[in-house]
Amino acid sequence: MGSSLFGGVSNWLFDALGVNEETTPSNARVHLAEGNLSAALDIALRLQMHDLIEEVIEAVPHSQVNFLTRNLSIDLVIRSLVPFLARQLEGRSRHVAFYAAWVDAVLHVHAGTLRRSLAEIARPRLARDAPIKLLGVETPEEVEERLKQPGVLLEHGEWKAFQASLIRLQTALETLKGSLITRWETFFWFTRFRDKSLSSSM
Repeated sequence: MGSSLFGGVSNWLFDALGVNEETTPSNARVHLAEGNLSAALDIALRLQMHDLIEEVIEAVPHSQVNFLTRNLSIDLVIRSLVPFLARQLEGRSRHVAFYAAWVDAVLHVHAGTLRRSLAEIARPRLARDAPIKLLGVETPEEVEERLKQPGVLLEHGEWKAFQASLIRLQTALETLKGSLITRWETFFWFTRFRDKSLSSSM
């Protein structure tokens, strides 16, 4: 399906899982124009086209961020949204506060289910539709123990790619924090110097 829709495009790759004849950039933009933000975001994330995701996400009002995040599958969060947010916060966007709000929403809504779901996502795709219980175990303790085994989540490199995205995201947030602290300190010392100058001139 991917090759028939975008056969002429060779400078990017996307995961064709969940992509059909309705999953096109033009349909994402139609949904966006109609105000159907959830459908537009779903299509953009499935196609994994950075510019399209950016176009859709930046049209989302701040008040809708949490709602849309709750309606995203863990699959799309891991494969598309987190890597996108990492790239944006590394310097591709000036809307730092807006994207920080997306990161906060993702972590608040999905952090509790990420580890439980990653094993399911990392299974071979051909076996995904088979009625197999998560890792073949039932109790949370057994799931937690199995998730500690490195081989469980390395199929297709998805866990490794997600870890890399999280590291990039963490680095970007640390850089942002350092920048904010530096600016605050500069502002503090400037204000203090100004107040001293004003008091001495009186």
